[in-house]
Amino acid sequence: MATLAEVRARLRRGLEDTDPVAPLWPDAELNEWLAVAVREYGARFPREATVTIVAVPGQAEYALPTDARRVLRVESPAGWPVPRRAPRTGHEPGAAQSWAHFGGAIGLGYAPTASLVVAYRGLYPFPANDSATFDLPDEGIDLAVAGATILALQRREIAAVKRRGGSPEVALALEAARRSYADALRCCRRVRTE
Repeated sequence: MATLAEVRARLRRGLEDTDPVAPLWPDAELNEWLAVAVREYGARFPREATVTIVAVPGQAEYALPTDARRVLRVESPAGWPVPRRAPRTGHEPGAAQSWAHFGGAIGLGYAPTASLVVAYRGLYPFPANDSATFDLPDEGIDLAVAGATILALQRREIAAVKRRGGSPEVALALEAARRSYADALRCCRRVRTE
């Protein structure tokens, strides 16, 4: 798996910003654009994850991990699916156990007696430091680098327009980056459907 430092170096090579003494973009900016691109990837192609939540006596609502966007299923105990009910719909007295996802939490009809196993789709975490690895598939890293390239070149184009009315070189590079992004997106879609 690629580390943040490796992916950022790849981004720098793509931007032709390889001067170690005087780089055009600081690491923090490149990291910010990579983080945006990773969030976009996760919104388009969410990762599937599972979390086990220990039941607390008398508690019927449980917070989900912050990366959870869509709950797929809830089991309690493991292997025993709990039916879903519509969000903001109350649990009917006497009805069988059910769950609803609302506001970053799972609300159950009544307090469970066993741990919950929650399967969900969510965003990919961004590496915490330069030596931490990306939790993206290879095609996801390609798309994140292409997306970050576009963001960097857009910033460069805006600066060029403010200074002297634009730069044909930056405009051409931005167009090439957009084509690269479209190619990487097609690759991601193809891999996902196989």
